[in-house]
Amino acid sequence: MIRVAIVDNEYDFAARVKHFFEENYQEDFLISTFNSCEELDSAEEIDIAVISERCMACEAGMNDKFVLITILTEDTVQSVNNGIPTIPKYQKAENMHMQFIELYALREKKKVEREIELMPPQLIVFLSALPYSGTTTLAHACAVRANEQGKKSLVISMKNAGGGDMAFGISADYTMETYLECGLTGSTAYGVDYLHVKKKFAHSYNESIINGIKKIIDVNVYKYIILDIDFDYSDFTKDILKLCNKTVITVPCTIAGVNAVNAVESAFKDADNNMAYMMSKTGIVYNGITGQNSHYADNSEFATVGGIKMVENSGVRECVSEISCMKFLDNIL
Repeated sequence: MIRVAIVDNEYDFAARVKHFFEENYQEDFLISTFNSCEELDSAEEIDIAVISERCMACEAGMNDKFVLITILTEDTVQSVNNGIPTIPKYQKAENMHMQFIELYALREKKKVEREIELMPPQLIVFLSALPYSGTTTLAHACAVRANEQGKKSLVISMKNAGGGDMAFGISADYTMETYLECGLTGSTAYGVDYLHVKKKFAHSYNESIINGIKKIIDVNVYKYIILDIDFDYSDFTKDILKLCNKTVITVPCTIAGVNAVNAVESAFKDADNNMAYMMSKTGIVYNGITGQNSHYADNSEFATVGGIKMVENSGVRECVSEISCMKFLDNIL
């Protein structure tokens, strides 16, 4: 049912509209009438507020309730005034019925957009199960694709080797400490925000990294926070994985890659590790597909997210650009 509030001090007009909808669309519409914005401010459960031009003072109070504001004008055509839709006051009630349906669809669209805007960032962990498996390249490519879709992303490299800082045109000087102190991040050659954090064995240091990630999530500046880390059995890695929404494991299409997938799966299922919850939010990306000579972990319970064909004679940045255009990344984002 579409709930419409009409604010107009011409009582006969509002009463006629209400009567028409009660007679013809009682099951689809609930029409409420108000003489002033003061009355409307206390109302609840409204989808569309149709307000006379003389009563627009209540616009601000309604926005927080996902109410679509519509101006009731004495013009003869439907239009938009300063971004606010308008409808003619004097027209056939049947026409107004169709306009209310269109306005409700617009309201639902705006509500979804607002809810997406308010959603907390998605934390995606790209997990290296083997050295030089392409995890860092894939993580950066995913961030580039997200940025191109208008979803601001932050890459946090936790590779002790630097996560390919120089290859991606960035400096390792931008750390979690500099971000928390000054709000500064580095920027890759693709315009993606970047931080580099080295894992250490000191528990207090690793705990500060976890707390730093939580603060970045709470600030809610980014739609995606992408972590690039090596897989190990440390408590630190387990704590990181507990925070994440998704995990992506990149492996080569080799026997070694299959063994790596099986090792991670066994680690997740091991009762002592208490990580079985990771099975449902972990996917595999196969890198370096060559055709018949490629090997896959066919018996794995991990979902296969996608695959990347063997790319020869290309630099890192060229690979990032090429991979960022691959549609399977939308299965991750």
